[in-house]
Amino acid sequence: AAASATDFAGGATARGGESPRRTNPKIEDFLRRLGDQHSQISPVVLIGIVRLIDLLIIGLTGFACYFLYVYPRDGFDTIYPLAIPTVSLLCVVGFQAVNIYAVQIFRTLARQTIRLFAAWAGVFAIAITAFFFMKMGDQVSRVWFVMWFMAGLLSLLIFRVVLALQVRDWTRSG
Repeated sequence: AAASATDFAGGATARGGESPRRTNPKIEDFLRRLGDQHSQISPVVLIGIVRLIDLLIIGLTGFACYFLYVYPRDGFDTIYPLAIPTVSLLCVVGFQAVNIYAVQIFRTLARQTIRLFAAWAGVFAIAITAFFFMKMGDQVSRVWFVMWFMAGLLSLLIFRVVLALQVRDWTRSG
């Protein structure tokens, strides 16, 4: 007969009266928690994870568009590696300002999408304005900027759909 998880983790006695092989208590605890269907994630932790994923999505799409479009044509330019993290951070701040980081909002796709688009467009409008007033408009590719706007928005929307479905599932299961 196959050994059960508790036999493997050292929770049962071995045949023939031999003492069972004991594993590390940390491994036993990990295995126990791994099998626990009702383990919960704290709302604060979930919100922090969503913020981090948003930041990564925005930054990675910005750099992907840069390396796909700008870098092959113009080579390395310092303005992009400075602008991408700045706009990424401003987007996360903008998302916080429109209250998109709340578990209740994560469940509702329509409210999430409207707020996300408003903050996303607002931050990009601020970035365009900043480039204009700093007289950097000629140094930044408009095609890259539009590519980043569209790719980032699409990536964020896909992530939010997945997030909404997952949070709804967690809510149903308790």
